[in-house]
Amino acid sequence: MSEDLSRKRLGRGLAALIGEIDRPAAVEKPGMNADGKVPIEFLSPNPKNPRRHFGDADLTDLAQSIREHGVVQPVVAR
Repeated sequence: MSEDLSRKRLGRGLAALIGEIDRPAAVEKPGMNADGKVPIEFLSPNPKNPRRHFGDADLTDLAQSIREHGVVQPVVAR
């Protein structure tokens, strides 16, 4: 690659260096809304999750934190 072409691409992000990549379209699954929301009746707890019991005080603290800061990490459903 020539030095002149390399300088034009630097500082413009990764796509400028290697080009755009094709991303697969999101796969809609049964029960999933167009905006990616899943009705709660489609969810079930993971039986391998060691966290099974939540105290009332812990849930109250979590609810207050979400009110103040929002959800910091997205909820993942598989």
